[in-house]
Amino acid sequence: CYMKNSNLKKSRKVKVEPDKQLVYVLLGFIMFLMMIDAFIQGSKDVIFIKYVISIFMIPVFFGLIGYTMPYENFKDLSFKQWFLKFGLRPLIAYLVALIIYTFLIYSNYIKVYGLWEYLSRFYFRLLLNRTYDAYFRLSLLLAIPFYSLIAYLFSKYGKDKKTYFKWVLVISIVSLVLILLPSTFTSLFGVLYVYLIEKNLMLYNMIFFALGSILRNHIFNQNQLSTRIIIRNGTYTLFALLLTSLFFLINSSSLFVEGTQTFQTIFLSVQTVMIYTLNIALLIQVYILIKRELIIDWKWLKHYGCHYQGIIVWYGLLIFISYQMSGEAILTYDFSKFYIYVTLLSIIFLILIQALRNYPKFNYYVFLTDKKRDEVTD
Repeated sequence: CYMKNSNLKKSRKVKVEPDKQLVYVLLGFIMFLMMIDAFIQGSKDVIFIKYVISIFMIPVFFGLIGYTMPYENFKDLSFKQWFLKFGLRPLIAYLVALIIYTFLIYSNYIKVYGLWEYLSRFYFRLLLNRTYDAYFRLSLLLAIPFYSLIAYLFSKYGKDKKTYFKWVLVISIVSLVLILLPSTFTSLFGVLYVYLIEKNLMLYNMIFFALGSILRNHIFNQNQLSTRIIIRNGTYTLFALLLTSLFFLINSSSLFVEGTQTFQTIFLSVQTVMIYTLNIALLIQVYILIKRELIIDWKWLKHYGCHYQGIIVWYGLLIFISYQMSGEAILTYDFSKFYIYVTLLSIIFLILIQALRNYPKFNYYVFLTDKKRDEVTD
C-alpha cells in the first residue's frame, strides 16, 4: 500500500516501510486460504487441508493485523480519533453484512409467508438470534477493533508494552481454559459467555494480535536474528506441522471416536494447548521472514492484503450464490456444480478487486481499504 500525504498541495506517494509491505503480501495469501477453507465442503476433522488451515490461519492472521497496528502512536489519539480510524468502519461493515446475509440465507421464508410477513414476523428475530454466530467469519470484524481497543487503552493509560502483553496473555489463557472446561457448557452463564463473547471476540486469540504488535516494536533487533534462531524456529514450525498431522490422524481414528468423554476432553485440551503454543513459534518465524525480507513482494497479492476487510465481508456472497445455483435443498446439492460456480465467481470477484484498484473512494467504502486514500503499487 501507498499512503498519500494530505498535507501537501500536490498529491505525493509516501511508501510504507518494506516490512509492512510484506505483511500485506502475507495477508493477501491468508485471504486465499480463508476462501479455500470456506469453499471446501465438509468437516475439518475429516479433511486435512481444512484442518491445517483452520488451526494456523486465524492466529497468524491476527498476528499480522497486530503487526500493522501503530501501538506506539495510539497514546497520541483521543478515543474519538481512535474509533473513527480503527473501529467505526469494521463495525458498520459487520452490521451491514449481517443484515444482508440473514435476509438472504433465510429468504426461503418469503416463498412460504410472503415478503411483508417475513420482514415483520421473522426477519428481526432471526437477525437477533444469529448475532451469536456470525456468518463466514464475520466475527473477525468484531474481534479486530476489540483487540485494537485493548491495545489503545494500554498504550494510553498503561505503563509499558510488557504490561500490555502480560495482561493480554492472562486474558487469553483464562479464556482458553474456560472454553476447554466441559462445565462451562452446563450453566446458562457459560453458554451465554461462549456464544455471545467467545464466538465473536475470540479472546483466546488476542495474544497473537498482541504478539504481532510487540514484534513490530522490536522485541529483538535485526542483528539478533541469528542463523541459530532461524533454524530453531524453523524446526518449531516443522514440528508444528508434524504434530498437527498426528492430531488429525488421532481425531479421525476409532481410538478417539470410541473413547470416553474424559479421554476426549483430555486429548482435545492437550491438542489445543500444544497447537496454541506452536502458533506463537510460527508467528515468530513469520516475523523473522518479514524482517529478513525473505517474503516475495508480489504486488497483486499485496493488493488483496490491503483489501482483507472487504474480502471478509463479501466472499460469503460467492458461497451463497453458488449454493443457490447448485440445488434446491441441502440433500439435493450437486457439489460438483458448487465447486465450478464458486471457482468462477471467485475469479470474477478477484478480477473485480484488481480492476477497481484506481478508484480509492470506492475501495474505501466498499472494500474497506486501511486508509481512505491508499493506493496499491502498479
